[in-house]
Amino acid sequence: MYSYYSYDSLMSSYMTYYIIYAVITIVVGIGIRIGLGFLTRHMNEKKGYTGGFAWGFWLGTIGIIVVACKTDLRNMSDGNYDSRLSSQQPYQQPYQNQNLYQAQPQQQQPTRNLNGSNTDNTIETLTRLAKLHEEGILTDEEFEAKKAELLKNY
Repeated sequence: MYSYYSYDSLMSSYMTYYIIYAVITIVVGIGIRIGLGFLTRHMNEKKGYTGGFAWGFWLGTIGIIVVACKTDLRNMSDGNYDSRLSSQQPYQQPYQNQNLYQAQPQQQQPTRNLNGSNTDNTIETLTRLAKLHEEGILTDEEFEAKKAELLKNY
């Protein structure tokens, strides 16, 4: 039996169909992306924002979800949408013309005696020495000598 079509002609026709299929798929895909881009732009502008085409074109359904979740600026409770847009000022430093040191509450300084030693530190040291004495690490003589030295400087 003799076949009318040769192998080469069949392969070239399959390749032609494949190329046509690929081109159609790409064109339809780009068309869908453009449609999603216009849809997200329309949704974005309807909520009071500008732009939004790229959200739909590049992200597709996720872009639509992002734009749908944006706050609607036109239906804000105060009703001053246009005045808010016209009164927007460029970014300002949050602490401009303020002295940061005055805004912070003053921390209480530890009390010092006349010799300048820190009383909080002395009390902590005596507490640690008492613990060591109770545990038996320090003898009575060592504890009394160190306690007398600390209280003398206190």
